[in-house]
Amino acid sequence: MQNLLRFIIRYSFQIVFIILEIIALTLVFNRNPLPHARFFQLVQGANGFIYHQVSKATSFFNLKGENAILATENARLRHELSNRTEAVRLNDSIATLSNPVVRYDYIPAVGVNNSVNKQNNHLTINVGSRHGVRPDMGVVGPSGIVGVVRNVSANYSTVLSVLNSKFRASVKIQDESFFGTLIWDGLSFRDALLTEVPGYARVFEGRPV
Repeated sequence: MQNLLRFIIRYSFQIVFIILEIIALTLVFNRNPLPHARFFQLVQGANGFIYHQVSKATSFFNLKGENAILATENARLRHELSNRTEAVRLNDSIATLSNPVVRYDYIPAVGVNNSVNKQNNHLTINVGSRHGVRPDMGVVGPSGIVGVVRNVSANYSTVLSVLNSKFRASVKIQDESFFGTLIWDGLSFRDALLTEVPGYARVFEGRPV
């Protein structure tokens, strides 16, 4: 206790200075959103860089599993592309007149940080505004929806994970005209809830959404 008191007395001016600096910065950020936004982007960029370096150091040991996932995804995409090409070829005139094709642009990204054991999970991806990423963009992976982009810096983006109690997404039951809302109850990362589906909808276990 005496050592603590001596330390406080000895460095009292420095301690007071640090406290005043913290108070001043807090007041500046609260009253002026521009420095707050710039500071947030700076911190986000720094965090993204750190996560990226850690991810690169550990990803070598996961290459086999990642390659298997990529191979499966490539096969699925090739199969889907083949089916769509054939359908367009057979129904080109009808599709052009009545069902214009909706075009989606995909930006490749790698997750450099992710959490699944919290109530409100987020992840960081290694692309940002420099690559064309903007807030509210959707993020998908080999198994489906991943989340929605929330904050963007030049080279990194923070994503609101589907495993987040604040996440909401409008989804459609395959081969049906019914829509529902996908939410997560915060219990198991393996399961989510589909709500607001009409009671007469034909929903059964294993049906894709």
